[in-house]
Amino acid sequence: MKATKSAHFLATIAATLLCLPFHTAKADPYAAEEDAYATAMKYKGMDYLFAPAQSDYAGAGTVVQVRIPVTAGVNYVLIVGKDRAAEDLNVYVMSEQKTLIVKDLRSSVSRAAVAWRSTYTGEATAYVHMVRADALGSYCVLVGRRGAAGFGPGGNEKPAGN
Repeated sequence: MKATKSAHFLATIAATLLCLPFHTAKADPYAAEEDAYATAMKYKGMDYLFAPAQSDYAGAGTVVQVRIPVTAGVNYVLIVGKDRAAEDLNVYVMSEQKTLIVKDLRSSVSRAAVAWRSTYTGEATAYVHMVRADALGSYCVLVGRRGAAGFGPGGNEKPAGN
């Protein structure tokens, strides 16, 4: 009788483990971050200062919002790195008035990147659309700024550490 209870207990545990989602088995947040920073290195010589904005997992069809504080006259670059499981993603950047500022709809295996100069001070919203993914894919959003008052070319001081 003890053997039967033990076997039943082990079978229950095995069945439970098999039912657990393995969505992170393919997703690789580190690869998405490395992909984004590899692209950001291309902008380093143009005096952009990058900061991470958001990273997470997303399935096919998911749309994620990323809010970006913007200043009039400042140049921005938004880079979305991805891992192998994130097969295709699109990026749209919208103004506070819900007008399209810039988009990247390229269907490719590379990351998405957009650049623009803000015409207003306030907040822009980036929409990252995971068009296709193998289970869940990882993404990493970086925002680069150039020309902000007080930072970089045209400003009075450099950021700490530079």
